[in-house]
Amino acid sequence: MDKKSGKWNRAGNFAVECPIMKRFNIPLFASLFIVSFIAALAQNFLVSIAPDVALSTVEIVFIAAQAAILLAIVIALGMFFSRRVGLGLPYLAPLLERMPVPTKFWKTMSASALIGLAVGAVIVLLELFAFRTPLSEAISTTPVWLRFFAAVYGGLNEELLTRFFFLSLMAWFFGTMSRGADRQAVAVRMVTAIVITALVFSIGQLPLTSIGGDLPFSVVLRALLLNGIANVVFGWLYWKKGLESAMTAHFVTDIILFLFVPFLAAALS
Repeated sequence: MDKKSGKWNRAGNFAVECPIMKRFNIPLFASLFIVSFIAALAQNFLVSIAPDVALSTVEIVFIAAQAAILLAIVIALGMFFSRRVGLGLPYLAPLLERMPVPTKFWKTMSASALIGLAVGAVIVLLELFAFRTPLSEAISTTPVWLRFFAAVYGGLNEELLTRFFFLSLMAWFFGTMSRGADRQAVAVRMVTAIVITALVFSIGQLPLTSIGGDLPFSVVLRALLLNGIANVVFGWLYWKKGLESAMTAHFVTDIILFLFVPFLAAALS
């Protein structure tokens, strides 16, 4: 960090220069909480009105309250740990604090969208040719609008949990164990944090119905590889470009997987 200029230098975590947030950014917390809470409410509401789901009003209120508490904790801790390792939202955070915002926002977001498109394409190709998954299995009876909101939820809420909180926590943890400030030391800590985060959340994507039973090796390999690729790429974007970039790529990848591929499968069936 360049203390004289007040910006992260090229040996730090951001490839873009991001003004240092010296205090808790209340506008940022409020913005992230409101938007992510709306996304969580929309997701839970859409699930609750599904034909095979019957939730009472009390249950819906309880789910909403639980989501609010969890999101508040995740966002607050994400802000706490990310500030300590030079991660965060290099565009939104200074904007809300009325500080100088790094340039090339649209160029960065466009590149992130293309990366998300590439990740989606790689996952689809691996499914078809490496794991021999028939394209017909991608056909979905879930309404398009529900799948779209699932992509929004993934790009926003999942990134807050996975990258903003957990990856920042891992980066901070490894930073307390190795305080080297040179480029190589930072890179080793961040790559380790990214890989561990990818592994943890890829394992979390294993089929829930298999809990308590044996999982075929092919299922485990598929979950670790496909989800791991996406998580590593999104983690790298968070490190180098900020959370806005990771969110954009994640959203585009989910659009490919949840909307485009099922539409293509239905059209070709």
